[in-house]
Amino acid sequence: MRKSKPTLSGLAHIETIISEDVEMIGDIIKGGSIRLEGAIKGNITTQGNLVVGKNATVHGNIQCENINVIGKVEGDVRCKHLKIFSGASLFGSVDVLSIAIEDNATFAGNCIRREDTSLSETTNTVDDILNITKE
Repeated sequence: MRKSKPTLSGLAHIETIISEDVEMIGDIIKGGSIRLEGAIKGNITTQGNLVVGKNATVHGNIQCENINVIGKVEGDVRCKHLKIFSGASLFGSVDVLSIAIEDNATFAGNCIRREDTSLSETTNTVDDILNITKE
């Protein structure tokens, strides 16, 4: 049986591509939709969507609209919709409206599921949310 490729519906409009041979140290603090194929050690904050490609790694916290993880993320995630594809891994706490985890994917951390639909309506950061849950 042939395995289907991950579908990235709703994430078709990518404004920035960080290629596989790029290793970046530092934060991304503004931007639109990003497809990451390389490695980032730093936080990512974008108003668009994020795709973490098959060979990509992120070591830092992420805040975005929606995220598809096909590679590896080590850090906390705050978004509306999160999908972790088969073979991918996410190690960290997540704050989401919805989460989908395929078979053979790894998720290790805590999950907070929100009811509201807007990230911009709240001033809480991922750190704020995590501190609230620890109290």
